[in-house]
Amino acid sequence: MRRHQLRDLAAAFEKHVSTYGGLDICIASAGINNPIPFDKDPTDGTRSWRHTLNVNFIAVFDTTRLAIKAMEALKRPGTIINLGSASGLYPMYGDPVYTGSKGGVVMFTRALRLYKRQGIRINVLCPEFIETEMGLKVDPRLISMMGGFVPMDMVVKGAFELITDESKAGHCLWITNRRGLEYWPTPSEEAKYLTRPTRFRRKSEYQAPSIKLPDSFEKTVVHTLTHNFRNATSIVRAPLRLPIKPCSCEDNLCGCKCQ
Repeated sequence: MRRHQLRDLAAAFEKHVSTYGGLDICIASAGINNPIPFDKDPTDGTRSWRHTLNVNFIAVFDTTRLAIKAMEALKRPGTIINLGSASGLYPMYGDPVYTGSKGGVVMFTRALRLYKRQGIRINVLCPEFIETEMGLKVDPRLISMMGGFVPMDMVVKGAFELITDESKAGHCLWITNRRGLEYWPTPSEEAKYLTRPTRFRRKSEYQAPSIKLPDSFEKTVVHTLTHNFRNATSIVRAPLRLPIKPCSCEDNLCGCKCQ
């Protein structure tokens, strides 16, 4: 990230903490693809592969770092979720820069497991293709072979599982249409590389108090498209109902006026 971008990010955390008195949950979601094969790029990558690495990995790294600092400063428990990708678990040959950056997010997050001792749980979500602007650029034949786009409500379900399950720290939740929600690696795979010295004495882990989700939330509703953002929007408080369902005018969760 450039210096002014890092300053803006740090200022956003400071503003949040000063406004709400703390930071309970932070979700770092960033992802772009690389527009040109890196070995065919005649530039220094500032607007291509280097930019992809900065957005997909460095920005997530800095967001995680600032979130940890905010939680540590207040000595309060918290949860951080980083958005990785299934392409960070197995290679996407068409875009090695993207898959490498997401692989970095996965391993970085898994290596932060010990922050649970301070009451800070950090996990990573790794969905397959979601129907986004970037996902729609993928060959439809590949999407079909993978069982179609992963529904957004599956990703939301996975996020809430990582928020509410206090045993999850340094975990990677793999989300696919073919297999559903599955933690990666499996315990049997993890056992292949984990080692425990015979004299190792496990330290007691910090028992964090439960994180209570709020009963309601505030959202910004856009009434019309105009340059005067303040007059075109309003803040609406709505009840938080779990599990979260896609917005529907019939149940009026979106706060719209079309009924």
